[in-house]
Amino acid sequence: MPSVDSAGKRMLVPDTLFHAVVSVTNNHLDAINPTRRTYILGTYATPDAAKSSALRALQALTFIPDFFPASQVHFNRGHHVGNETTGDTAVISVPLPAGQGLNMSIQAVPNTESLATTSDGLFISAPGAKNLHYMLQTAVSFTNGQPVVAATQIRGTYMRRADAWSAAHRLLDRANYIKYSDRSDAEFWGHWPYGEEVVVHAVCADGQTYSVSVKTAVWADAAQKRELEDLLRPAARET
Repeated sequence: MPSVDSAGKRMLVPDTLFHAVVSVTNNHLDAINPTRRTYILGTYATPDAAKSSALRALQALTFIPDFFPASQVHFNRGHHVGNETTGDTAVISVPLPAGQGLNMSIQAVPNTESLATTSDGLFISAPGAKNLHYMLQTAVSFTNGQPVVAATQIRGTYMRRADAWSAAHRLLDRANYIKYSDRSDAEFWGHWPYGEEVVVHAVCADGQTYSVSVKTAVWADAAQKRELEDLLRPAARET
């Protein structure tokens, strides 16, 4: 007999989680070192639910795709999620004014923590855990000496922040990098130069760098939500 939650709804444990992710590239903020910020809009049990919910979320954040000419908005309407390299499916990719670019994608990630959902796809929170916590890995390569964000991938999803932080400390093997900085290292106590969300920062022999961070969805973090809204509002005004 299937398990049920306290409300009597059937509980399911999907093999794969579908994360709606939006990235904003800001070439205009710094012409020498363009930046890219990644935000998680939500996690769903099916790709279709992730796509439709993510588009509604962007509208709620003041970004309306209808502001842009149809030729500039590219939808991937395929039913298959991902490619073998990144596990991403691009849903919408838009060049924004003043050198910005927005990409929304669905990342398909194995449900390694066996997170449960109701039959209608809503995640069931553990006692004392209200929001999901995500472990992200970002790779930065260099072209002509300038940093380029190659990819940001969700590597794990957890009910408890402590579990996400513990996993982040274990994700990379210190022996594989010429420089490896862990937030728990004594030399960084009281001074961590890589950002509040970053847990580990590592550098390969070829200069490529990796950072491992822990975040919540944008709705659960007022600072993230405000930051994303500030990035999107100028684009809407200038169109």
